[in-house]
Amino acid sequence: MRARVPIVALAILALAGGIMTIRANSRSAESKRQAAPAPQAAASVVVAVAKRGDLVSTISATGSVSSLREAKIASKLAGRVAQVFVREGQRVVTGTALMRLDARDLEAQEAQARASVEGARARLAQMTAGARPEERRQAAQAAAQAEAGVQAARARLQALERGARPQEREQVANSVAQAKAALDLAQADVQRIRSLYQMGAVSKQQLDSAETQLRVAQATYDSARQQQALVNEGPRAEEVQAARAQLEQVQAAADIARQTMRLVEMGPRSEEIAAARAQLDQAQALLTAARLRVQDATVTAPFPGTILQRMVEPGESVSPAAPSFVLAEVQDVFVELVVPERQRADLRPGQSVVVVVDALPQSRLSGKVEEIRPSASVASRTFLVKVRVANPERLLRPGMFARGSITTGVRTGVLQIPDRAVLLTAGKRIVFVVKDGQAVRREVSIGEQQGGVAEVVQGLEAGDQVIVEGQEGLTDNQSVTPRPAQP
Repeated sequence: MRARVPIVALAILALAGGIMTIRANSRSAESKRQAAPAPQAAASVVVAVAKRGDLVSTISATGSVSSLREAKIASKLAGRVAQVFVREGQRVVTGTALMRLDARDLEAQEAQARASVEGARARLAQMTAGARPEERRQAAQAAAQAEAGVQAARARLQALERGARPQEREQVANSVAQAKAALDLAQADVQRIRSLYQMGAVSKQQLDSAETQLRVAQATYDSARQQQALVNEGPRAEEVQAARAQLEQVQAAADIARQTMRLVEMGPRSEEIAAARAQLDQAQALLTAARLRVQDATVTAPFPGTILQRMVEPGESVSPAAPSFVLAEVQDVFVELVVPERQRADLRPGQSVVVVVDALPQSRLSGKVEEIRPSASVASRTFLVKVRVANPERLLRPGMFARGSITTGVRTGVLQIPDRAVLLTAGKRIVFVVKDGQAVRREVSIGEQQGGVAEVVQGLEAGDQVIVEGQEGLTDNQSVTPRPAQP
Protein backbone atom coordinates (compact mmCIF):
# COMPACT_ATOMS: atom_id res chain seq x y z
CA MET A 1 0.00 0.00 0.00
CA ARG A 2 2.81 2.41 0.90
CA ALA A 3 4.55 1.57 -2.38
CA ARG A 4 1.56 2.71 -4.51
CA VAL A 5 1.34 6.18 -2.78
CA PRO A 6 4.69 7.43 -4.00
CA ILE A 7 3.99 6.17 -7.48
CA VAL A 8 0.69 8.02 -7.65
CA ALA A 9 2.28 11.16 -6.30
CA LEU A 10 4.96 11.04 -8.93
CA ALA A 11 2.35 10.62 -11.66
CA ILE A 12 0.41 13.59 -10.37
CA LEU A 13 3.53 15.74 -10.30
CA ALA A 14 4.47 14.74 -13.84
CA LEU A 15 0.99 15.51 -15.11
CA ALA A 16 1.02 18.91 -13.43
CA GLY A 17 4.46 19.72 -14.93
CA GLY A 18 3.26 18.74 -18.41
CA ILE A 19 0.22 20.93 -18.10
CA MET A 20 2.30 23.92 -17.03
CA THR A 21 4.76 23.34 -19.88
CA ILE A 22 1.91 23.23 -22.43
CA ARG A 23 0.49 26.45 -21.04
CA ALA A 24 3.89 28.15 -21.16
CA ASN A 25 4.40 27.05 -24.77
CA SER A 26 0.91 28.31 -25.68
CA ARG A 27 1.65 31.71 -24.15
CA SER A 28 4.97 31.90 -26.03
CA ALA A 29 3.35 31.04 -29.39
CA GLU A 30 0.59 33.59 -28.79
CA SER A 31 3.18 36.22 -27.99
CA LYS A 32 5.03 35.40 -31.21
CA ARG A 33 1.81 35.58 -33.21
CA GLN A 34 1.01 38.97 -31.74
CA ALA A 35 4.52 40.25 -32.49
CA ALA A 36 4.55 39.12 -36.24
CA PRO A 37 2.90 41.58 -38.81
CA ALA A 38 -0.38 40.59 -40.42
CA PRO A 39 -0.13 39.83 -44.22
CA GLN A 40 -1.57 42.63 -46.58
CA ALA A 41 -4.58 41.95 -48.82
CA ALA A 42 -3.98 41.99 -52.63
CA ALA A 43 -4.90 45.36 -54.26
CA SER A 44 -7.19 45.42 -57.29
CA VAL A 45 -5.56 47.25 -60.22
CA VAL A 46 -6.10 47.81 -63.95
CA VAL A 47 -3.21 47.00 -66.26
CA ALA A 48 -2.22 47.69 -69.84
CA VAL A 49 0.49 46.08 -71.94
CA ALA A 50 3.51 48.07 -73.07
CA LYS A 51 3.78 47.56 -76.82
CA ARG A 52 5.54 48.90 -79.82
CA GLY A 53 3.66 50.76 -82.54
CA ASP A 54 3.38 53.95 -84.57
CA LEU A 55 3.57 57.16 -82.60
CA VAL A 56 1.89 60.13 -84.24
CA SER A 57 3.42 63.48 -83.33
CA THR A 58 0.89 66.31 -83.34
CA ILE A 59 0.62 69.97 -82.47
CA SER A 60 -2.65 71.17 -80.98
CA ALA A 61 -3.74 74.72 -81.67
CA THR A 62 -6.82 76.89 -81.77
CA GLY A 63 -7.97 79.53 -84.22
CA SER A 64 -10.80 80.75 -86.40
CA VAL A 65 -12.41 79.89 -89.71
CA SER A 66 -11.78 82.34 -92.53
CA SER A 67 -12.83 82.40 -96.17
CA LEU A 68 -10.49 81.22 -98.88
CA ARG A 69 -10.95 84.54 -100.66
CA GLU A 70 -12.95 87.54 -99.57
CA ALA A 71 -13.59 90.78 -101.42
CA LYS A 72 -15.44 93.97 -100.63
CA ILE A 73 -17.06 94.85 -103.94
CA ALA A 74 -17.86 98.44 -104.88
CA SER A 75 -19.07 100.06 -108.08
CA LYS A 76 -16.41 101.59 -110.33
CA LEU A 77 -18.83 104.42 -111.08
CA ALA A 78 -20.82 106.79 -108.94
CA GLY A 79 -24.54 106.75 -109.61
CA ARG A 80 -28.01 105.62 -108.59
CA VAL A 81 -28.81 101.93 -108.18
CA ALA A 82 -31.48 100.75 -110.61
CA GLN A 83 -31.57 97.02 -109.74
CA VAL A 84 -30.05 94.62 -107.19
CA PHE A 85 -29.99 90.99 -108.34
CA VAL A 86 -28.67 89.01 -105.33
CA ARG A 87 -29.42 88.47 -101.66
CA GLU A 88 -27.27 87.62 -98.67
CA GLY A 89 -26.27 83.95 -98.56
CA GLN A 90 -26.78 83.47 -102.29
CA ARG A 91 -24.13 81.53 -104.19
CA VAL A 92 -22.82 83.13 -107.38
CA VAL A 93 -20.36 82.25 -110.12
CA THR A 94 -17.80 84.41 -111.85
CA GLY A 95 -19.56 87.12 -113.87
CA THR A 96 -22.91 86.94 -112.08
CA ALA A 97 -24.58 90.36 -112.14
CA LEU A 98 -24.89 91.74 -108.61
CA MET A 99 -26.46 95.14 -109.32
CA ARG A 100 -26.96 97.65 -112.14
CA LEU A 101 -26.81 101.43 -112.05
CA ASP A 102 -29.01 103.80 -114.03
CA ALA A 103 -27.04 103.88 -117.31
CA ARG A 104 -29.21 106.02 -119.60
CA ASP A 105 -26.72 108.88 -119.75
CA LEU A 106 -23.87 106.46 -120.33
CA GLU A 107 -25.75 104.75 -123.17
CA ALA A 108 -26.36 108.12 -124.83
CA GLN A 109 -22.63 108.88 -124.59
CA GLU A 110 -21.88 105.51 -126.14
CA ALA A 111 -24.23 106.22 -129.05
CA GLN A 112 -22.58 109.60 -129.62
CA ALA A 113 -19.13 108.02 -129.57
CA ARG A 114 -20.30 105.35 -132.04
CA ALA A 115 -21.53 108.03 -134.44
CA SER A 116 -18.17 109.81 -134.19
CA VAL A 117 -16.41 106.58 -135.12
CA GLU A 118 -18.63 106.10 -138.14
CA GLY A 119 -17.98 109.66 -139.31
CA ALA A 120 -14.21 109.32 -138.87
CA ARG A 121 -14.21 105.98 -140.67
CA ALA A 122 -16.18 107.47 -143.57
CA ARG A 123 -13.73 110.40 -143.88
CA LEU A 124 -10.75 108.06 -143.89
CA ALA A 125 -12.39 105.82 -146.51
CA GLN A 126 -13.12 108.86 -148.66
CA MET A 127 -9.50 110.00 -148.47
CA THR A 128 -7.96 106.62 -149.18
CA ALA A 129 -10.35 105.95 -152.09
CA GLY A 130 -9.59 109.32 -153.80
CA ALA A 131 -12.01 111.45 -155.80
CA ARG A 132 -14.88 109.80 -157.62
CA PRO A 133 -15.29 110.28 -161.40
CA GLU A 134 -18.24 112.63 -160.93
CA GLU A 135 -16.20 114.74 -158.49
CA ARG A 136 -13.41 115.00 -161.06
CA ARG A 137 -15.93 116.09 -163.71
CA GLN A 138 -17.45 118.67 -161.38
CA ALA A 139 -14.03 120.09 -160.54
CA ALA A 140 -13.14 120.31 -164.27
CA GLN A 141 -16.44 121.99 -165.09
CA ALA A 142 -16.01 124.48 -162.28
CA ALA A 143 -12.52 125.32 -163.52
CA ALA A 144 -13.78 125.74 -167.10
CA GLN A 145 -16.64 127.98 -165.99
CA ALA A 146 -14.26 130.08 -163.92
CA GLU A 147 -11.93 130.45 -166.91
CA ALA A 148 -14.87 131.47 -169.12
CA GLY A 149 -15.84 134.09 -166.55
CA VAL A 150 -12.30 135.44 -166.64
CA GLN A 151 -12.42 135.71 -170.44
CA ALA A 152 -15.79 137.50 -170.34
CA ALA A 153 -14.66 139.92 -167.63
CA ARG A 154 -11.43 140.63 -169.53
CA ALA A 155 -13.37 141.26 -172.77
CA ARG A 156 -15.73 143.64 -171.00
CA LEU A 157 -12.83 145.56 -169.48
CA GLN A 158 -11.09 145.78 -172.84
CA ALA A 159 -14.29 146.98 -174.47
CA LEU A 160 -14.75 149.67 -171.85
CA GLU A 161 -11.14 150.80 -172.14
CA ARG A 162 -11.26 150.83 -175.95
CA GLY A 163 -14.59 152.65 -176.23
CA ALA A 164 -17.30 152.13 -178.88
CA ARG A 165 -16.23 151.08 -182.36
CA PRO A 166 -17.60 152.78 -185.54
CA GLN A 167 -19.78 149.80 -186.21
CA GLU A 168 -21.27 150.11 -182.70
CA ARG A 169 -21.90 153.86 -183.26
CA GLU A 170 -23.58 153.11 -186.59
CA GLN A 171 -25.59 150.32 -185.00
CA VAL A 172 -26.77 152.63 -182.24
CA ALA A 173 -27.68 155.33 -184.79
CA ASN A 174 -29.71 152.82 -186.77
CA SER A 175 -31.48 151.80 -183.58
CA VAL A 176 -32.36 155.45 -182.90
CA ALA A 177 -33.66 155.89 -186.47
CA GLN A 178 -35.77 152.76 -186.22
CA ALA A 179 -37.15 153.87 -182.90
CA LYS A 180 -37.95 157.36 -184.36
CA ALA A 181 -39.75 155.81 -187.31
CA ALA A 182 -41.77 153.57 -185.02
CA LEU A 183 -42.62 156.60 -182.86
CA ASP A 184 -43.79 158.65 -185.87
CA LEU A 185 -45.94 155.77 -187.05
CA ALA A 186 -47.47 155.35 -183.60
CA GLN A 187 -48.27 159.09 -183.41
CA ALA A 188 -49.97 158.99 -186.79
CA ASP A 189 -52.00 155.93 -185.79
CA VAL A 190 -53.15 157.64 -182.61
CA GLN A 191 -54.28 160.76 -184.49
CA ARG A 192 -56.11 158.72 -187.08
CA ILE A 193 -57.83 156.41 -184.57
CA ARG A 194 -58.72 159.37 -182.31
CA SER A 195 -60.50 161.02 -185.30
CA LEU A 196 -62.32 157.78 -186.09
CA TYR A 197 -63.25 157.41 -182.41
CA GLN A 198 -64.72 160.90 -182.39
CA MET A 199 -66.79 159.90 -185.34
CA GLY A 200 -67.75 156.68 -183.63
CA ALA A 201 -66.06 154.49 -186.20
CA VAL A 202 -63.83 152.69 -183.68
CA SER A 203 -64.17 151.62 -180.09
CA LYS A 204 -62.61 153.14 -177.03
CA GLN A 205 -60.51 149.97 -176.63
CA GLN A 206 -58.89 150.48 -180.02
CA LEU A 207 -58.02 154.03 -179.10
CA ASP A 208 -56.50 152.89 -175.78
CA SER A 209 -54.42 150.26 -177.58
CA ALA A 210 -53.09 152.82 -180.05
CA GLU A 211 -52.15 155.20 -177.25
CA THR A 212 -50.34 152.33 -175.39
CA GLN A 213 -48.33 151.53 -178.50
CA LEU A 214 -47.45 155.19 -178.78
CA ARG A 215 -46.11 155.24 -175.23
CA VAL A 216 -44.09 152.06 -175.88
CA ALA A 217 -42.64 153.58 -179.07
CA GLN A 218 -41.79 156.79 -177.20
CA ALA A 219 -40.00 154.78 -174.45
CA THR A 220 -38.08 152.75 -177.04
CA TYR A 221 -37.02 155.87 -178.81
CA ASP A 222 -35.89 157.54 -175.54
CA SER A 223 -33.87 154.43 -174.60
CA ALA A 224 -32.20 154.31 -177.99
CA ARG A 225 -31.32 158.00 -177.69
CA GLN A 226 -29.78 157.38 -174.21
CA GLN A 227 -27.81 154.41 -175.50
CA GLN A 228 -26.56 156.52 -178.41
CA ALA A 229 -25.51 159.23 -175.98
CA LEU A 230 -23.63 156.70 -173.80
CA VAL A 231 -21.87 155.22 -176.82
CA ASN A 232 -20.89 158.63 -178.07
CA GLU A 233 -19.68 159.73 -174.63
CA GLY A 234 -17.63 156.47 -173.89
CA PRO A 235 -17.30 154.61 -170.51
CA ARG A 236 -16.99 156.42 -167.21
CA ALA A 237 -13.94 155.94 -164.98
CA GLU A 238 -15.90 154.17 -162.25
CA GLU A 239 -17.25 151.68 -164.80
CA VAL A 240 -13.72 150.86 -165.91
CA GLN A 241 -12.61 150.49 -162.27
CA ALA A 242 -15.57 148.21 -161.52
CA ALA A 243 -14.75 146.10 -164.55
CA ARG A 244 -11.15 145.73 -163.39
CA ALA A 245 -12.32 144.68 -159.90
CA GLN A 246 -14.68 142.15 -161.40
CA LEU A 247 -11.87 140.75 -163.54
CA GLU A 248 -9.62 140.35 -160.48
CA GLN A 249 -12.42 138.62 -158.60
CA VAL A 250 -13.15 136.12 -161.33
CA GLN A 251 -9.42 135.49 -161.80
CA ALA A 252 -9.10 134.65 -158.08
CA ALA A 253 -12.10 132.34 -158.38
CA ALA A 254 -10.53 130.72 -161.42
CA ASP A 255 -7.28 130.15 -159.52
CA ILE A 256 -9.16 128.46 -156.71
CA ALA A 257 -11.08 126.28 -159.18
CA ARG A 258 -7.86 125.24 -160.95
CA GLN A 259 -6.17 124.45 -157.59
CA THR A 260 -9.18 122.44 -156.51
CA MET A 261 -9.10 120.48 -159.75
CA ARG A 262 -5.38 119.72 -159.26
CA LEU A 263 -6.01 118.57 -155.67
CA VAL A 264 -8.84 116.35 -156.83
CA GLU A 265 -6.62 114.82 -159.49
CA MET A 266 -3.68 114.37 -157.07
CA GLY A 267 -5.75 112.94 -154.25
CA PRO A 268 -5.15 113.49 -150.48
CA ARG A 269 -1.64 113.86 -149.08
CA SER A 270 -0.12 111.23 -146.78
CA GLU A 271 -0.26 113.70 -143.88
CA GLU A 272 -3.99 114.16 -144.37
CA ILE A 273 -4.55 110.39 -144.45
CA ALA A 274 -2.45 110.00 -141.29
CA ALA A 275 -4.47 112.73 -139.58
CA ALA A 276 -7.71 111.02 -140.62
CA ARG A 277 -6.45 107.72 -139.23
CA ALA A 278 -5.50 109.42 -135.97
CA GLN A 279 -8.98 110.92 -135.74
CA LEU A 280 -10.49 107.46 -136.30
CA ASP A 281 -8.24 105.94 -133.61
CA GLN A 282 -9.21 108.69 -131.18
CA ALA A 283 -12.90 108.19 -131.91
CA GLN A 284 -12.55 104.42 -131.41
CA ALA A 285 -10.75 104.97 -128.10
CA LEU A 286 -13.56 107.22 -126.92
CA LEU A 287 -16.10 104.60 -128.01
CA THR A 288 -14.20 101.88 -126.10
CA ALA A 289 -14.16 104.06 -122.99
CA ALA A 290 -17.89 104.74 -123.35
CA ARG A 291 -18.61 101.02 -123.73
CA LEU A 292 -16.53 100.23 -120.64
CA ARG A 293 -18.50 102.78 -118.65
CA VAL A 294 -21.74 101.15 -119.77
CA GLN A 295 -20.34 97.73 -118.81
CA ASP A 296 -19.14 99.09 -115.47
CA ALA A 297 -22.69 100.19 -114.74
CA THR A 298 -23.35 96.48 -114.09
CA VAL A 299 -21.36 95.22 -111.09
CA THR A 300 -20.44 91.52 -111.42
CA ALA A 301 -18.86 88.87 -109.18
CA PRO A 302 -15.08 88.62 -109.71
CA PHE A 303 -14.95 84.97 -108.55
CA PRO A 304 -17.36 82.21 -107.46
CA GLY A 305 -18.52 82.42 -103.88
CA THR A 306 -21.27 83.36 -101.45
CA ILE A 307 -22.68 86.82 -100.77
CA LEU A 308 -21.92 87.39 -97.09
CA GLN A 309 -23.21 90.98 -96.93
CA ARG A 310 -25.37 93.20 -99.11
CA MET A 311 -25.24 96.89 -98.16
CA VAL A 312 -27.28 98.51 -100.94
CA GLU A 313 -30.89 98.78 -102.09
CA PRO A 314 -32.48 100.04 -105.34
CA GLY A 315 -32.67 103.81 -105.49
CA GLU A 316 -29.65 104.42 -103.28
CA SER A 317 -26.60 106.26 -104.50
CA VAL A 318 -23.26 104.43 -104.60
CA SER A 319 -19.67 105.43 -105.17
CA PRO A 320 -16.33 103.63 -105.59
CA ALA A 321 -15.39 104.58 -102.03
CA ALA A 322 -18.24 102.62 -100.39
CA PRO A 323 -18.45 98.78 -100.72
CA SER A 324 -21.84 97.43 -101.76
CA PHE A 325 -21.25 93.69 -101.24
CA VAL A 326 -18.94 91.31 -99.39
CA LEU A 327 -18.23 88.19 -101.45
CA ALA A 328 -16.38 85.18 -100.02
CA GLU A 329 -15.33 81.84 -101.43
CA VAL A 330 -16.39 79.24 -98.84
CA GLN A 331 -16.54 75.98 -100.82
CA ASP A 332 -13.11 75.55 -99.28
CA VAL A 333 -12.14 77.55 -96.19
CA PHE A 334 -9.04 78.34 -94.20
CA VAL A 335 -8.78 77.44 -90.54
CA GLU A 336 -6.20 79.89 -89.22
CA LEU A 337 -4.42 78.27 -86.27
CA VAL A 338 -2.04 80.04 -83.88
CA VAL A 339 1.08 77.97 -83.10
CA PRO A 340 3.76 78.95 -80.53
CA GLU A 341 7.16 79.81 -81.96
CA ARG A 342 8.88 76.87 -80.22
CA GLN A 343 6.86 74.49 -82.43
CA ARG A 344 7.47 76.34 -85.70
CA ALA A 345 10.38 74.07 -86.70
CA ASP A 346 8.04 71.04 -86.82
CA LEU A 347 5.61 72.62 -89.27
CA ARG A 348 5.63 71.93 -93.02
CA PRO A 349 3.17 72.74 -95.82
CA GLY A 350 1.09 69.72 -96.75
CA GLN A 351 0.86 68.26 -93.24
CA SER A 352 -2.47 66.64 -92.34
CA VAL A 353 -4.71 68.37 -89.84
CA VAL A 354 -7.83 67.24 -87.99
CA VAL A 355 -10.18 70.14 -87.31
CA VAL A 356 -13.02 70.30 -84.80
CA VAL A 357 -15.38 73.26 -84.68
CA ASP A 358 -17.22 73.97 -81.46
CA ALA A 359 -20.33 74.98 -83.36
CA LEU A 360 -20.35 71.52 -85.04
CA PRO A 361 -19.26 69.20 -82.19
CA GLN A 362 -20.07 65.98 -84.04
CA SER A 363 -17.87 66.76 -87.02
CA ARG A 364 -14.19 65.94 -87.49
CA LEU A 365 -12.87 67.60 -90.60
CA SER A 366 -9.67 66.87 -92.44
CA GLY A 367 -7.40 69.48 -93.96
CA LYS A 368 -3.89 70.25 -95.12
CA VAL A 369 -1.44 72.93 -94.06
CA GLU A 370 -1.32 75.28 -97.05
CA GLU A 371 0.52 78.32 -95.75
CA ILE A 372 2.70 79.22 -92.78
CA ARG A 373 3.08 82.91 -92.07
CA PRO A 374 6.79 83.71 -92.58
CA SER A 375 7.03 86.01 -89.56
CA ALA A 376 5.86 85.64 -86.00
CA SER A 377 3.58 88.01 -84.16
CA VAL A 378 5.72 90.29 -82.03
CA ALA A 379 3.00 90.61 -79.40
CA SER A 380 2.29 86.87 -78.91
CA ARG A 381 5.42 85.21 -80.39
CA THR A 382 3.21 82.91 -82.43
CA PHE A 383 2.96 81.88 -86.07
CA LEU A 384 -0.25 81.85 -88.09
CA VAL A 385 -0.85 78.56 -89.93
CA LYS A 386 -3.48 78.41 -92.66
CA VAL A 387 -5.16 75.01 -93.02
CA ARG A 388 -7.30 74.43 -96.10
CA VAL A 389 -10.46 72.46 -95.35
CA ALA A 390 -13.10 71.31 -97.83
CA ASN A 391 -16.52 72.81 -97.08
CA PRO A 392 -18.88 71.40 -99.75
CA GLU A 393 -21.98 71.77 -97.57
CA ARG A 394 -21.06 75.33 -96.50
CA LEU A 395 -21.37 74.39 -92.83
CA LEU A 396 -18.20 76.25 -91.89
CA ARG A 397 -18.62 80.01 -91.84
CA PRO A 398 -15.99 82.70 -91.44
CA GLY A 399 -15.47 83.67 -87.81
CA MET A 400 -16.25 80.26 -86.24
CA PHE A 401 -13.94 79.06 -83.44
CA ALA A 402 -11.94 75.95 -84.36
CA ARG A 403 -9.46 73.54 -82.84
CA GLY A 404 -6.83 71.77 -84.90
CA SER A 405 -4.44 68.88 -84.43
CA ILE A 406 -1.53 69.09 -86.88
CA THR A 407 0.26 65.81 -87.62
CA THR A 408 3.95 66.66 -87.72
CA GLY A 409 5.36 63.10 -88.02
CA VAL A 410 4.85 59.36 -87.52
CA ARG A 411 7.53 57.11 -85.95
CA THR A 412 7.29 53.33 -86.14
CA GLY A 413 8.34 50.72 -83.57
CA VAL A 414 8.04 53.10 -80.63
CA LEU A 415 7.52 51.48 -77.19
CA GLN A 416 4.52 53.18 -75.65
CA ILE A 417 2.17 52.97 -72.70
CA PRO A 418 -0.87 54.95 -71.56
CA ASP A 419 0.38 58.21 -70.06
CA ARG A 420 -1.86 57.74 -66.99
CA ALA A 421 0.41 54.89 -65.90
CA VAL A 422 3.26 57.34 -65.23
CA LEU A 423 3.63 58.79 -61.73
CA LEU A 424 5.94 61.61 -60.69
CA THR A 425 7.61 60.89 -57.33
CA ALA A 426 10.48 62.95 -55.90
CA GLY A 427 11.13 64.40 -59.34
CA LYS A 428 11.33 60.95 -60.94
CA ARG A 429 8.90 59.26 -63.29
CA ILE A 430 7.92 55.77 -62.17
CA VAL A 431 5.48 53.05 -63.18
CA PHE A 432 4.36 49.86 -61.47
CA VAL A 433 4.80 46.62 -63.41
CA VAL A 434 2.91 43.46 -62.43
CA LYS A 435 5.29 40.55 -61.91
CA ASP A 436 4.12 37.25 -60.33
CA GLY A 437 1.10 38.92 -58.75
CA GLN A 438 3.13 41.75 -57.26
CA ALA A 439 3.44 45.46 -58.18
CA VAL A 440 7.11 46.09 -58.96
CA ARG A 441 8.24 49.72 -59.02
CA ARG A 442 10.25 50.83 -62.06
CA GLU A 443 11.91 54.13 -62.91
CA VAL A 444 11.32 55.07 -66.57
CA SER A 445 12.53 57.66 -69.05
CA ILE A 446 9.62 59.19 -70.95
CA GLY A 447 9.90 60.76 -74.39
CA GLU A 448 7.05 62.31 -76.37
CA GLN A 449 3.51 62.30 -75.09
CA GLN A 450 0.63 62.59 -77.54
CA GLY A 451 -3.04 61.80 -77.35
CA GLY A 452 -2.93 59.97 -74.02
CA VAL A 453 0.07 57.86 -75.00
CA ALA A 454 3.62 58.19 -73.61
CA GLU A 455 6.78 57.09 -75.35
CA VAL A 456 9.02 54.91 -73.11
CA VAL A 457 12.66 55.54 -73.86
CA GLN A 458 14.12 53.43 -71.06
CA GLY A 459 12.92 51.26 -68.18
CA LEU A 460 10.38 48.92 -69.81
CA GLU A 461 10.21 46.24 -72.42
CA ALA A 462 7.47 45.31 -74.83
CA GLY A 463 4.95 43.02 -73.15
CA ASP A 464 5.35 44.45 -69.66
CA GLN A 465 2.05 44.91 -67.85
CA VAL A 466 1.89 48.38 -66.36
CA ILE A 467 -0.69 49.49 -63.87
CA VAL A 468 -2.85 52.32 -65.24
CA GLU A 469 -5.47 52.50 -62.50
CA GLY A 470 -5.08 51.93 -58.76
CA GLN A 471 -1.33 52.56 -58.62
CA GLU A 472 -1.64 55.50 -56.23
CA GLY A 473 -0.58 54.32 -52.77
CA LEU A 474 1.00 51.05 -53.92
CA THR A 475 4.28 49.90 -52.42
CA ASP A 476 7.02 48.01 -54.08
CA ASN A 477 6.32 44.23 -54.33
CA GLN A 478 2.80 44.63 -53.01
CA SER A 479 0.41 41.87 -54.04
CA VAL A 480 -2.10 42.96 -56.63
CA THR A 481 -5.01 41.50 -58.46
CA PRO A 482 -4.75 42.77 -62.06
CA ARG A 483 -7.51 43.07 -64.55
CA PRO A 484 -7.10 44.30 -68.16
CA ALA A 485 -8.01 47.85 -69.14
CA GLN A 486 -11.14 48.28 -71.18
CA PRO A 487 -10.36 49.16 -74.78
